[in-house]
Amino acid sequence: DHVDQEQVEPEGRGRRLDVPATVAPLRPVLVALGPGEMLVIGARPGRGKSHMAGDLAYGWAAEGAAGVVLTAEDAPPEWAAREVAKRAGGVVNLEAMRAGHADLRAWTAYHQHAAEVARLPVRVGGVAGRRACDVAARMRRAAERGARFAVVDYVQLIRPSARTGTPSEDVTAVAGELLDTAIDC
Repeated sequence: DHVDQEQVEPEGRGRRLDVPATVAPLRPVLVALGPGEMLVIGARPGRGKSHMAGDLAYGWAAEGAAGVVLTAEDAPPEWAAREVAKRAGGVVNLEAMRAGHADLRAWTAYHQHAAEVARLPVRVGGVAGRRACDVAARMRRAAERGARFAVVDYVQLIRPSARTGTPSEDVTAVAGELLDTAIDC
């Protein structure tokens, strides 16, 4: 049953995070996330899961919600660089910049937007090879500092806190531990 969000939305920290305007085309598919709720995105490699997670994280941050991105694959600076390139539109081509083939206009746009992204209340940290309990502890610390959301990228690369068995069981155990942490925080 559909319940009007305005009728049940609590005030302050427990308030739902709506789908940011930056990902408006996803509004028919995604719903606002309430405290302790988790969205799991799965697809084959190269389909844009991390890009969409970045759009959500930086979109929520642009709307004033502080948060943390914990990534087990991409280097943390890559997240900010992709966001800068998105904000600069077609002016910034990260591959051309890395190869040294960018013009002055691209570099200027990059640095201008990089300053904007750096001011957003979202921090990105690496968690490659970490155990789920370590990632959960980082989520707890972020929540204690006022974070309203956590994005965990590449859950399958996080080790379970306790041995399980198959890779599928490992991912289930890690996701369960992270969900429990989200509910607690």
